[in-house]
Amino acid sequence: MPRYIYIIIFVDVLTLSLNRTPLSAAVNQLAALRDPAVDGNRQATGYSLLVVIQMISESIRIQWITEYLVENWLTDLTTPGRMIEFETAWRTLSEALIHADQDPAPEAFRLPRDNIFGITNASGLVAVLGILLHRGLPGASGSLRSARAVAGPWDTYPRGRPLVEVLWVRIENIDRENPGDLYGTITVNDALGCHYLYNRDRGSPESIRPGQHASLLDLSRSILASDSFNIALDLKDKDFDPSPDDSIVKETIEWYPNNVRNTWDQPITQRVSGESGWATVEYIVLSNAAQATVQIILINGDKEDPADVYGTITARTGFGEFVIFNRNAGQHVDVSPHASIPIDKSIFAVAVSQHLEIDVDLYDHDDDFSPDDEIAKGIAKFDVDIMKSAAQAITGASGEISVRVTWF
Repeated sequence: MPRYIYIIIFVDVLTLSLNRTPLSAAVNQLAALRDPAVDGNRQATGYSLLVVIQMISESIRIQWITEYLVENWLTDLTTPGRMIEFETAWRTLSEALIHADQDPAPEAFRLPRDNIFGITNASGLVAVLGILLHRGLPGASGSLRSARAVAGPWDTYPRGRPLVEVLWVRIENIDRENPGDLYGTITVNDALGCHYLYNRDRGSPESIRPGQHASLLDLSRSILASDSFNIALDLKDKDFDPSPDDSIVKETIEWYPNNVRNTWDQPITQRVSGESGWATVEYIVLSNAAQATVQIILINGDKEDPADVYGTITARTGFGEFVIFNRNAGQHVDVSPHASIPIDKSIFAVAVSQHLEIDVDLYDHDDDFSPDDEIAKGIAKFDVDIMKSAAQAITGASGEISVRVTWF
């Protein structure tokens, strides 16, 4: 949502009537206003400001809103939810159109295909947008690269996108229990939808001790930071006695891209609390990044089908380290040749100035008395190459795997 936060305190945007009559009344009310701070004026002033913002400012930014208002100029309708969705995603849509100008190939279209607007090509963006965002990278203080003036054509515009990576969520106090039984949700809402980072119901809590990280879920795509996003935590401790379950964390972290105090390209650590506990969240907002999708393919596991794979796989992005596979011999997983090895995290946000490392140490477990066989041991390093794919082989004494990365 654009930063109407201090107005929305007094008025719900979705209750606004948007047509000729409310606009005329809003302009007249604002023109006659002398002191907006008076309690009796605040709600009326907030309502008038939002009507003017929606019907003039937002209709200039977004062509879809202009067309909607023209079609409903004489109709008494409240603000449609789709209007707010377009406003919330304006920066994201603008950037997708600029990137389409940089690389017009249809297969290089940068908006996720399953986006909530159903937009699948640059023509769809042109039909929606009135004006485009003009974005430079953050300044030298706390950023990877200095700010860049952009005047078009867009060949000098950042090819990456602002992306978010939640590095970890550490439970510090879970109702003073050791261990506690954690359940609840952690969601991230960005311009194009909602992601679940944690989602456990009361019937399947996670046993966790103070100082341990919650087991986060993999995502279907990276979290976008061109527009506002939030991280909402609602975590509880399950009690097995008749007392009510305890709230460990009930808090939302908000991010607005136009806040001049934002920290870019550096990890942000923030405490979040509830009535009976607290946790620490560490995340990073990258100003110019790409999404990496990782797949680990077993090529040869000691010539067995299936191989009994165990060991560790670690991903490093320059700002974070993620253990994406971690099994001992007793927890091995059966994998056939040319099949994927299951990993806990496959989607990563990587700054364009960094690279992605995949560190592999894998073995095949033997049920007889012979030593287990080394499948692959080594590191694959990938430079960011947007809209391209790459693969590297890692071998061991008795096997081979292929690390495949697709950049978006």
